[in-house]
Amino acid sequence: MFLVFRIVVVVVSLVWSLLYPLMVVEWELGWGALLIAKPIPIILNIAYQATVLNRTGTEISTILMIVSLCVQVIADECLILDEAVWKTFFLIGLGFFLIGHIFNATAFSLGPQKGDERPKLHWLRLIPFVIVGIAIYVFLLTVGEMPSIPVIIALVFYIGAIGAAGWRASARIGYQYDSTATQVLKMLGYCLYICSDGALAIDAYAEPFKNKLIRNLVVYFTYYPANALITISLPRQPNNNDAAASAQAPTTVAAREASSSRQSLSPMATAGPSAV
Repeated sequence: MFLVFRIVVVVVSLVWSLLYPLMVVEWELGWGALLIAKPIPIILNIAYQATVLNRTGTEISTILMIVSLCVQVIADECLILDEAVWKTFFLIGLGFFLIGHIFNATAFSLGPQKGDERPKLHWLRLIPFVIVGIAIYVFLLTVGEMPSIPVIIALVFYIGAIGAAGWRASARIGYQYDSTATQVLKMLGYCLYICSDGALAIDAYAEPFKNKLIRNLVVYFTYYPANALITISLPRQPNNNDAAASAQAPTTVAAREASSSRQSLSPMATAGPSAV
């Protein structure tokens, strides 16, 4: 079931990466129709993660990821309203996306259950995200018109939040409660997310794309697959350490029971000769 659901999530994200830009540029659908169409792949991701949560129980990290996707839906709607109704909606949408990245960064920093060991910090894995973040920020400030002070401050926080989420996603690779393969997908998903948001920011504040269709294809061929890869990194699969621990568990229990039996018999063995 989960394999089929994963395939559906990936296929829909790829199809929508092509269809949605066509809806905006070629078919010129009204903003009301776009409000319905745009979040469909994200809602599908929410459905998948909710199904995983129902199967695995209350995993704090999964709950936070679902909340992040719900916030993204609101942010996406704001970006549509920005073009159709009121330009300030862009910054509002940016704020909601920032909140979503904070939820994801927190989710990726937690164990599956309360009390479980958390992923290590892996400070060295932060370095590439810092370099890319600084490069994007400098590019935005030096190419094109200088953004306003509120926008500059917002970009600092946003780039920091998405970089932190990418770093925490990379820190889960090798984590004892995760499958390495699925967590590589999660990290790649966030790298695509950074590419999507970087293209959107460059278009808005530095060097606008000359072709609107190409702009939308670049943004959405990275945005929708990014969310799909992050989503299919669930459910959590035990790695080799988990499997080894599970294999050793019966032996450990048996050993404890045998030890307990020997301890209960030892006073009787000591008392026997003295009674005689």
